[in-house]
Amino acid sequence: MPGRVGDSVASRYSEPYYFVLFKSSAGHTPRPPVVDVKAYAAASVTLPYGFDRDLAPALPAIWYCLHLPRTRFDFIDMQAEGMKACQMLNLPHHILLLPVPWPEPLPMFRPADWPAIILAPASLRSEAEQLASLLPTVVDIADTAALDIISLQRHWAALYMAVSLDRPRYAWPSRIFSDAPQRALILPHLFLARQFSGGRDEEIPDVGQTKAAVMGYVAHCQVLLSATARLERDGVAPSEAESKFPQAVADERRNYRCPVALLLPGMSPTTASRTMARQLVKQGHDVSADAKVENAALEFLVAHRAAARLGVSINAASVSDRAFKTLGILERMFDGRRASPRKVREHLGRLSHQVVAGLTTEEQLALLHASSITSFSEFPIGLVTIPPDTSPLCCRTPIAYRPLFPLTRALQFETSNVPMTYLRDKLAIVCLECIPREELVGRLSRRGWKQASETFRETKNVAFDFVEVDSIAMLREALRAKEYDIAVISAHGVYDRKENRTGFQVGSRDIMVEEELGSLPPLICLAACQVAPRGSGSVNITDLLFRQGAAAVLGTLVPIDVRRNAHLMVRFFVYIAETLAGSNSFRSIDEIWQFTTTSNAVLDVVLGSRSAADWMWKTKNGRTGIEEFMLSRSVGRLRSGHVYADTEAIMQSMAAEHGKEAAFNAWLTNQGYVPESIFYVFLGWPERFVVCDRQFEDARTKYEEA
Repeated sequence: MPGRVGDSVASRYSEPYYFVLFKSSAGHTPRPPVVDVKAYAAASVTLPYGFDRDLAPALPAIWYCLHLPRTRFDFIDMQAEGMKACQMLNLPHHILLLPVPWPEPLPMFRPADWPAIILAPASLRSEAEQLASLLPTVVDIADTAALDIISLQRHWAALYMAVSLDRPRYAWPSRIFSDAPQRALILPHLFLARQFSGGRDEEIPDVGQTKAAVMGYVAHCQVLLSATARLERDGVAPSEAESKFPQAVADERRNYRCPVALLLPGMSPTTASRTMARQLVKQGHDVSADAKVENAALEFLVAHRAAARLGVSINAASVSDRAFKTLGILERMFDGRRASPRKVREHLGRLSHQVVAGLTTEEQLALLHASSITSFSEFPIGLVTIPPDTSPLCCRTPIAYRPLFPLTRALQFETSNVPMTYLRDKLAIVCLECIPREELVGRLSRRGWKQASETFRETKNVAFDFVEVDSIAMLREALRAKEYDIAVISAHGVYDRKENRTGFQVGSRDIMVEEELGSLPPLICLAACQVAPRGSGSVNITDLLFRQGAAAVLGTLVPIDVRRNAHLMVRFFVYIAETLAGSNSFRSIDEIWQFTTTSNAVLDVVLGSRSAADWMWKTKNGRTGIEEFMLSRSVGRLRSGHVYADTEAIMQSMAAEHGKEAAFNAWLTNQGYVPESIFYVFLGWPERFVVCDRQFEDARTKYEEA
């Protein structure tokens, strides 16, 4: 039976969530995956990011929601070790943007008995009351024009009662930062800052309004959290903690790591929406009026994500057109039979210089201390090397990319409910080979997938199916055959430069539109050339797959060598199998992929060197040079920020033992190699695919023993 407004009958483990109502002129018509010229001509979306104007009035309300509790834990005093553990989880504000009229049946992504607040303008009051009658627990219907500190305090009090906590309330918010210059940096940090300030906003230091000051304070609190959690984890008694704390802080200031949400705006100047904007400007239109709306939506993305991970947000300046042009040139270098290693290195260095110049010192430090990065951007920040590192950022930390265009879709994706998939209990993988067997590439590809399947032969609870397909109908049928967790699609990539779109080839057909594939498994690996380039502002098949059910998609920025891809993917599956067996400490797919690509540096060097490192394939004392490198020489010696330089140094010493040092050094100096492993990107939510969680497994073991 539906509840009345003000009822507090939520279940013991309920969490708060928030309905934000807005008037929709589109009705229930499905939104197109690509914002086209008609949408701009009708002025229904903004330029250049394509944000639905119907949603613009709802932006102040969703910013207000960021001041409200994310979960029941925000009400109470927490130990530092528990908060540090929360950084591995996804604990977002549960915000449901609901159009009026809403679709039938009412979309519900969370338990119906969780306590809700409905936020709606006065013009939608009757619809809000109708919605409240459909929900069992609604603590308030709030007028979006009357959201202030008084309503904030009222809502916190009502929600505390509704979630039925058996712990005393600790947090007492008293400030609103929706219009603050650094709101995207301050708001996510409040939930941690209150824990160090007696639960009261008045006790949080006023560090000023500059980005440098706010980011400095945020970093300081992350250091304090890491230091305190370390002492708690080590079981240091309170009487000893005071004397050990200064040293712990000094250590963590150098070594702390935390999740980072990065907003890195900017679009390629050749993107269709920017071309349209330039045309409108020539016709006398003022497109700058959209900037305020788009900035509010963009900054919300990064603030919401940083709050969900109890991490740090970065609101960086836009990537320059020069950097996108350099990226486009770099991507096109791979169009020929073989990219020039020297030119690739030169353009990677130029790209890094252009992008790092736009990052503040505090932003660079935050990225270097990131345990993971969610990058809201159209630019692959993982290619950039930030000093003092000598290897790209993707070698240092896992990066999940979230495309910004169209911006409405980005907002929907960020506020959607993406459940954690625990793969250790059951993992079903299908590899769909779309390249004809008659082609050399097809034969080499099949050889690699055979090796990959063999890695799981002795692994418990894993099914690996290999299916050859030569038509879209066969592809769809294979995807529907079982409930797969991961689908690997091995195909020729297609880049239509005239239409500026990417796709892949199945049989005689090019797949350019995602609807042709039907429903997809949650994790898709596209083993295909250049399906996710960013330099030219293309519409990419990788970005479109999310509309068909994918939660994470692996793609490539450039054409890839089938042999190198086979080595990389086999190693990826080997590490998944080892993690399932408990042989290493990785937790999620993004961590495993990052380790796979980083440790693949040696293969980038060896496969690029041809005869200069042929000794790495030869057996000596029962091991090949590659086995000796991986199993012995490199252990403990590869720094993530310098993995390529360290790999070269180790190989130089090994070359000397084979009497090949001069030839190897000459090759490195005069020609060198292409670090192809860095040109892969993971989009979406790869961190939500958990392969093995040690804490969960320990708790399950204790439960089973009891």
